[in-house]
Amino acid sequence: MTAMSPSVRGLLWKEYRQTMPLVWMVIGVVGLLFLLYQMSGQSSPTRSLQGILILGLPALFAVGAGPLLVSQEKESRTMDWSASLPILVNQLFTTKFAVALIGLMVMWLLTIIMVLSTGEPFQQISPDWLPGTPVVNFSFWFAHTVYLLASGMFAAWRCRTAFAALLLLLPLAVLPFMAASIGTWLWQQLGFGYGSPQRVLMTTFAITIPMIPAMVVLGLRSAHQHFAPSKSALELGAKASSTQVANSLASPSDMPSPKPLDATLALVWQSIHDQPRLLWILGSGAVAAAIALPLQIVLELFSSQDSMLFIIALLGTISASWLGVMAFAGDGNSLRMKFLADRGVSPGRAWFSRHVIGVSIGCTALLVFAAVQLATAQWMAHQEGYYYGDAMPSLAFLSLVTATVYAVSQWTSHVARILAASAFLSLLLSIVSVIYLATAFSSMRLPMGIVVFCISVPMIATWWTMRTHMEGTRRWPFWVAHATAVMAFVLTPFAWAKWSVRDFPAMPADQKEILLTEAAQLASMPSPASNLMLVDRATRELTNEFGPIQKVDEKLKIMQSLSDTPESWIQMPGEDDTGLFADAAIVWKAIATTELHRLNYMKSPSSEAETMLSQWMDCLTQMTRRLRISPRWIDQEYADRIEVYLARRLAREGMSEYAESKSGKAVLAMLSDFQGRQDARRRAVLVSWWKYTQHRRSSQGRPELGGINTTEWFEWVPMTQRAWVHDDGVDAFVALALQLINQGQQGESTLRTRQKMDSLLNGAEHSFSTSPYSDRLQPGLDPNQVSPKIHRYLVPCQRWFAPWEKQ
Repeated sequence: MTAMSPSVRGLLWKEYRQTMPLVWMVIGVVGLLFLLYQMSGQSSPTRSLQGILILGLPALFAVGAGPLLVSQEKESRTMDWSASLPILVNQLFTTKFAVALIGLMVMWLLTIIMVLSTGEPFQQISPDWLPGTPVVNFSFWFAHTVYLLASGMFAAWRCRTAFAALLLLLPLAVLPFMAASIGTWLWQQLGFGYGSPQRVLMTTFAITIPMIPAMVVLGLRSAHQHFAPSKSALELGAKASSTQVANSLASPSDMPSPKPLDATLALVWQSIHDQPRLLWILGSGAVAAAIALPLQIVLELFSSQDSMLFIIALLGTISASWLGVMAFAGDGNSLRMKFLADRGVSPGRAWFSRHVIGVSIGCTALLVFAAVQLATAQWMAHQEGYYYGDAMPSLAFLSLVTATVYAVSQWTSHVARILAASAFLSLLLSIVSVIYLATAFSSMRLPMGIVVFCISVPMIATWWTMRTHMEGTRRWPFWVAHATAVMAFVLTPFAWAKWSVRDFPAMPADQKEILLTEAAQLASMPSPASNLMLVDRATRELTNEFGPIQKVDEKLKIMQSLSDTPESWIQMPGEDDTGLFADAAIVWKAIATTELHRLNYMKSPSSEAETMLSQWMDCLTQMTRRLRISPRWIDQEYADRIEVYLARRLAREGMSEYAESKSGKAVLAMLSDFQGRQDARRRAVLVSWWKYTQHRRSSQGRPELGGINTTEWFEWVPMTQRAWVHDDGVDAFVALALQLINQGQQGESTLRTRQKMDSLLNGAEHSFSTSPYSDRLQPGLDPNQVSPKIHRYLVPCQRWFAPWEKQ
């Protein structure tokens, strides 16, 4: 076996050291996103995002390996050093490709470990955006990453810069899919079969496998072309003009002296001529996306609306991102900017000149979008009955998104010296930044000034450290400045959100301590309670051994034979001194049945009708008394609802005679127990609040406040801040409820307290006249007044000390 030469061993070691930054960068970015995803506690319907994060690990490495190992050496001229070594071009190509392939296998090993660490079934981590089985999907994605690696190596050898290589890699990446789609379409058009998504996937898989060695061969050929000797002007012969040959042989003294230019204009002119083709490509992509976006939304030029909008958005994002990367790549990198620093060019002027072209192209694309949007809007105005399904993004929204992508991308290229790494890392970070700011804007209701400040932070950071970038000395002040900028970008929205709720109401600490002590004493007292149950006799009686009875006459006969007494339909377990846990459906059915018998009594006041009415009135009276014993807040609300019904019905004309009956007197006695009602309310409020404070830190999610669901409280507060102030808001509402009881017992006006309750739950800008706590909606004895119904998110204390209770 032939021993490996020292040159090859040294080359392997160099390629290994050159690959490690990309490995750690990809692992760090994907690992951080995966950790954030796991901490967010997403449910199974969004597991596709988890699969994208995991399977994106080898894909990102495959995309970046070629430009890193080849294009970076071309730009730094270290490829010339490699050519001087006593090794063949085949050995050089094979070494780079082998190191990249080994790195890709390491990425796939980490991917498998991440899949196993999730604890999820294999099928849920499978790339479900692919239509095949999990095994086929994983196999295809593995082959596709190897194809991306081979294509990236070919593009890097073929192109002069990393940018050009990445641009060439974009169509190469989708080439097998496009070929498979066209072939499947022809297959279907010729009548050979249906072109299903599964057929497209398998055809793409079949095309990808042979294209891998084809790309390797093309890459090797491009490597030989790169190391081939270049021809001089004299060797070009007829291909070179006499002027070109004369200029190539002219002495420096014979060359015409250039006209003096302004330093800023010279820098801008230099940035344009550094990579003019790339600028044209990126500028054309940005303008094309600006034109295509409104046209596709309005006219739907292509039937696949979602796919086309995604492609357009991706094209615009890539253009804006790489325009930002170009600010500090090429002529803007640290080595070339040092030449300007040595000749006295100020950092501010250099920074401004590096951004002129990218910002100008971005502004031009936005103006083109505004013009096309205006034209399409005017066209739509003349189309009768024309409607489009997708919303048109505004110019302000696209401006903010474009500015975010550009700012983060130029920041990334300023910090990361590796162009091949910053080119695709900037795209990933800019997308994450846009999502972060959009989420913060919606969930925290950030003012536009805060959003603009966050977008400006990356620009300020690069301007502040421009002198260090030009000098090429990255000491600790450079990294401290950028670390501070990262913290400002991430933490500013949270700092503003925290400041925005600084004056949110809360219970004073001394009052809270006193009330918790009293609540703990009340909670320690025995308070047995049972669930109110509905006896579903209808289902039981209408079912025989063969299943539900189907004949209508037989079902009607059975229903008519059932007794209509409360005991036949409602079960109240326990003794009379045992509390009840209310059920909304049972309470409403009991009230409805009582109202039916009251109407029968008013229509025909016979002894039989009075007996049935009395039984249901007694049922409601007993139910209300036992609900008052319950230590839950919500049961007091249901008891109030029943008492409001009873008070209103006994106040109607024609019910005075019934009020003198035994059942009517029992109802009146219960309604007149004002102090007992307040004691029950206060005890339920304190006990419910005490249990809430005990369980809110230990339980997952937010515990109920005595059966009242508080998740819909404080909706006027932004979503993020609402989670911070929720517990303080509940404490403040409990304090207001106790204050309301004290004022009502002393006969004072409760208007001010009710206004505070409405302001706490609905915000200070909410109109009190439409609030459930307003005087207009306070239930009284007027039978024509509409009373708010009980629902899941009921309004607590809404019926306390209303006219029905005072009258």
